[in-house]
Amino acid sequence: MEFFSFDLGGLFVTVVLAPIAWMIKNGIQRGARAREAELDELARANEKRAVEAQERLTAASEREREIAELHEAFAIHESLTRAEVYEAMNLAEMRPASREFLVQLHRRATHRYEQFDDRWPLPSDVQELVRAAVADVARRIPAESAEAQVLFEQKVEQKTLAGDRRTFLVEGRVLSKHHTLHALAVRFARDRGIHTVVDFTREWGAIVTRVIGTSLAPSVFTGKKLLTDPTRGTDSYLKRYAARDLKTLKDLGALELDGGRYMLAWESGVTPSPADIGRALHLPLIEEFASDPKWGVSDVPRGERD
Repeated sequence: MEFFSFDLGGLFVTVVLAPIAWMIKNGIQRGARAREAELDELARANEKRAVEAQERLTAASEREREIAELHEAFAIHESLTRAEVYEAMNLAEMRPASREFLVQLHRRATHRYEQFDDRWPLPSDVQELVRAAVADVARRIPAESAEAQVLFEQKVEQKTLAGDRRTFLVEGRVLSKHHTLHALAVRFARDRGIHTVVDFTREWGAIVTRVIGTSLAPSVFTGKKLLTDPTRGTDSYLKRYAARDLKTLKDLGALELDGGRYMLAWESGVTPSPADIGRALHLPLIEEFASDPKWGVSDVPRGERD
């Protein structure tokens, strides 16, 4: 009898209680999975809201930056186009005070422009307004503005390649105007067996002189500022451009002259540096080489430019 009772109790546990326990356990697990799914969904929703909020903040920040940069660009342009500036430009040759006024104005304007962040392009039409105004002042004081004008125009090209956006295909590489000239100069020296600064200055200078003639007066080929050594230079150059130029030498090769490794300078030996040097000097030199098929230089079609 006792055996029968024990067996019946076991049967009761197996048949009745076990399924109930399983259902309770399964219900708990389902509830846990449901809560976990809810928590995951909530986490995803929170993450999405956080991303959207960050995107709104970024968009607002970029809009504020665009407005601030536009405001500063127009302020620079306004400072260069006031009536007293035009009066000083007309009198610069006769009145030392007017000339000094333009020198200081040009220094302030180019320094202000150099503070722009390269990551954020200005609209090309605004860029052109500022570039043209700076260049107009620089033409009246070519000797005094030369160094600041070079830094300004390098900044223009670095920031947006605005004004003239032409790039060129040289030996399979799409290059800016300055880098195109450097690549051509390296090949020019190699093909002619040039190994000294003196020889390069003479032979490159003959081409530059022929190309520009007297069109850039008072700027002429002097051989000064023909080569750049990226390991030397002013503090401003070393801070802003030395690392970039060292990379250029690594990528495009160097002018190896008298045991040194050089880059063709921005001015290509023409001093004082002409305003709007990209159009006035770089393009005519590139077009001179491009006219001879052996150099393999071609203009990159507009739709394929960076």
